[in-house]
Amino acid sequence: MSPEYRRGHGALYGGLNHGRLDVNRLREVLAGLLPRWPDGRIVLAVAVSP
Repeated sequence: MSPEYRRGHGALYGGLNHGRLDVNRLREVLAGLLPRWPDGRIVLAVAVSP
């Protein structure tokens, strides 16, 4: 494939190469993306089909 069409995580690796990763901030951002019940609990789903 042409380099223009390659998929990857270049922005992530570029950011890591040019700075530091704030693990606590990353954890807060990712946890904020999870669906939650109105009382704040995280919504989890499990597939139990064979």
